[in-house]
Amino acid sequence: MIGPWVFALLLARGPAAAFERSPVALEDGWNAREVTLDTLVRHAEGRGPKNVRAHAQVSLGAAARDAAAPLLPYNPSVGAALGVRTNPVGAAFEVQLTVSQQLEIAGERGARRRAAGAYDVGLHRRLEQTRFETLVALRWAYANALLAKQRLYTATRVRDFNGSLVHTAKRQVEAGDLAPLRLRMAEASLAQATQARREAARVYRAACRELATTAGWPVAEPIAPVGELGEVSPRLDADALVEEALERHPELVALVQELRAARAGLRAAKRDGWPEPTIGAYAAREHEPGTPFASRVGLVTVSLPLPLWRRNQGPRARAKAQVRIAELALATRRYELEQELRRSIDAVQTAAARVQDYGRDVLPRFDENLELLQRAFELGEIDIVGVAVGRQNFFDAQSAALETWSDYLAAVRQLELAVGRPVVDTMGAAAP
Repeated sequence: MIGPWVFALLLARGPAAAFERSPVALEDGWNAREVTLDTLVRHAEGRGPKNVRAHAQVSLGAAARDAAAPLLPYNPSVGAALGVRTNPVGAAFEVQLTVSQQLEIAGERGARRRAAGAYDVGLHRRLEQTRFETLVALRWAYANALLAKQRLYTATRVRDFNGSLVHTAKRQVEAGDLAPLRLRMAEASLAQATQARREAARVYRAACRELATTAGWPVAEPIAPVGELGEVSPRLDADALVEEALERHPELVALVQELRAARAGLRAAKRDGWPEPTIGAYAAREHEPGTPFASRVGLVTVSLPLPLWRRNQGPRARAKAQVRIAELALATRRYELEQELRRSIDAVQTAAARVQDYGRDVLPRFDENLELLQRAFELGEIDIVGVAVGRQNFFDAQSAALETWSDYLAAVRQLELAVGRPVVDTMGAAAP
């Protein structure tokens, strides 16, 4: 059992930093470059996979503008006819030429250009939304990698503690103060701690890879985060955040612009339903057989289709449907966003309180707790079974404390996605 003086020392220790700042070596040849969050954010601007795809999508807006740019949407038509005119007297050669051009007279081109411009702006708004989402994902991935590093440190500390325990147990067995079976129990615990440490190292490497992927970092150059996680911030003004999100959230801004584009498309579709006249010119050389002179004919032609059956009904109906879809998408997303935001605020505040509880009572004392256990074992205060029980209890508490940090980081990520901007600084001063 653990002696009462051990618990007295554990409880008497004053508040400390939330995380131990000891360096962690992977010990497996994995060499990673330490990179700050600011460096990754700048790199992701132009090379993050989602940002790259969004930039490519924006080119569709320029294509739409180019499609609406021509002054006349139809090419002119040119026709020629060559033939022979015959009558009982004889035959004569004849030539006819026609040129025609279909015109738009109801402002269709201007409506199309405005619709294309609104569509282009909407794509840029979606690009801004993607850049914001990439920033939030990058901040979370960076903090998650720091948390994985802390978990690796914990696993390393437990492995080293078990190694020291085995070393002490061997000395006691040689001196006849400890049964060999107790040594085997300590060696089994060391083997388990070694495997747990290997898995923690893999999880840390995976977190660093995920961080690199989010930023679009070169595959051949592994990276690692710098610094430690910072303090939690449980105080949030819910009403102010909701008001800000409903006014400025990048997704809502994009949806508003898409509604404008849909309405512009509807106006363009209505204009396209107007009749489009065709003007032209006709020239001919006619020679009636049996007459001494040829005739030359020149005419100006105008034709206008009667909009009786076809008035662009299909595109107009689709454009109306697009407007309705855009209106509902905006309204429902505003509702969903407010619900998500209030739920996220509650999750962040709850997780922050849990992190603070563990930060005061568990995280700062893990190293000292293990040292006190080892000292108690060496002094004979507790046997090796008591050490194993105490170590497992401390490790379980440490793991639970780190899990609350994971919940907190996930809640912060959802909160920032709902607000539309970074809200909570999860990084310490060493990780700008």
